[in-house]
Amino acid sequence: MWEKYFNLEKQPFKKEEFMKQLAALDRSPDLVVLASLYAHLIDQLDWKLLREEEVAKQAIAILNEIGDKYNVTFNYWINDNSAEQVISSMVENFTLLLVNIYKRSLK
Repeated sequence: MWEKYFNLEKQPFKKEEFMKQLAALDRSPDLVVLASLYAHLIDQLDWKLLREEEVAKQAIAILNEIGDKYNVTFNYWINDNSAEQVISSMVENFTLLLVNIYKRSLK
């Protein structure tokens, strides 16, 4: 996540400050609940209890809900061609969302 932030930001904070601020986000009850649901989708896909398309659709819904809570808008896209691509896309999208939440909190 640090690398993503560092590459997107023109004048990034030091890594220690970034991690400190990120830890504060980790204590947000709304974020914890929605992130847990998001992770559970990955488990359900990995256990073959849900199909790729179902997981992708619900993952985008969760990302949008998190974004709405933090006033961050982004066009999420989950590649649903295979379980591996869904998971990879989910991790990438979640990382980008958290980085953008962090950046927004600095304004």
